[in-house]
Amino acid sequence: MSKLVSIRLIGIIFLVVILLSVDLKEVWLSLYQVGSSSLLAAVCCFYILLSMRCIRWVLLSNSFTGDTKLLPTLLSCNRSIWLGLITPGRVGELTRAADLASRSDVRISTASGLVLFDLVLDLLVFCVLAGAGLAAIFVVTQNIISDAYILFLLTGFVTLASIRWPLQAALEIAPWLLRIPGCDDLLPNLVRRFRSWLSAGVVGLTFGAALAYAFMMASLLPPSTIELDPIALITMVGLVGVVGAIPLTYFGFGTRELTLIWYLGLFGYAAETAVAVSFFFVLAQLLSAVASLLVDLVGRFLMSEGYFGAS
Repeated sequence: MSKLVSIRLIGIIFLVVILLSVDLKEVWLSLYQVGSSSLLAAVCCFYILLSMRCIRWVLLSNSFTGDTKLLPTLLSCNRSIWLGLITPGRVGELTRAADLASRSDVRISTASGLVLFDLVLDLLVFCVLAGAGLAAIFVVTQNIISDAYILFLLTGFVTLASIRWPLQAALEIAPWLLRIPGCDDLLPNLVRRFRSWLSAGVVGLTFGAALAYAFMMASLLPPSTIELDPIALITMVGLVGVVGAIPLTYFGFGTRELTLIWYLGLFGYAAETAVAVSFFFVLAQLLSAVASLLVDLVGRFLMSEGYFGAS
């Protein structure tokens, strides 16, 4: 445990060094430009993201139980999301695994594996968004960049939507995977139940949630701070999503700033701008946590009053 903490302090050290090397006055000036309309637009984008993630969890959990109660499952997913936003490593997301296991015959190890699978889908989509954007920026000539980017995204979508087949191949090549706690039930069920329509729906919702996140960031970022075309912006969001999943720091601090300094430097932006943009990502996280918590409180109240039945 102490070793894990010491490793994650690396990112905090990076953050301190970066903050000491930039003009923080310029960073704060960028943050002061955010108005109430921008915050409202960002919250609206988050609720679209939240809806897609919760519906995705309903599809995944229902594929295992076959009889998932809609409202309790939606509220359980929402609760785990705001808890994940405020806990290191997003461990709060695992609360919905305990909830699923308590309301069905799914084992806690299997439910936890399903949550991890759900989160890995987010990571894979961020990889597609970042990889497609970087390929379009560095490999493809400028005059066909939009068409090439769409082609890369479609390729990524089809690949992820066909994830059942590589999972099946992995089980045939490496049957020892079934000895991992939870995988003995999770992986065969994913192969058996992750049919084309379900796979396409889950992956489509994941892409939709990621794009809603990109719109959320576009709502928050003042044009006077940064101006990127849609492809460059979505690529940036994908990069931050991938870096945030690397367990080298807490909440992406340090590694996110380093990544943004490199990426935005490609477009001629100074380190101060990159740090300001990083703080906008933190602001988006705080807004998301508050907005999700509000839904949780309202949902708990309505459930306790019996408006939608017992949870």
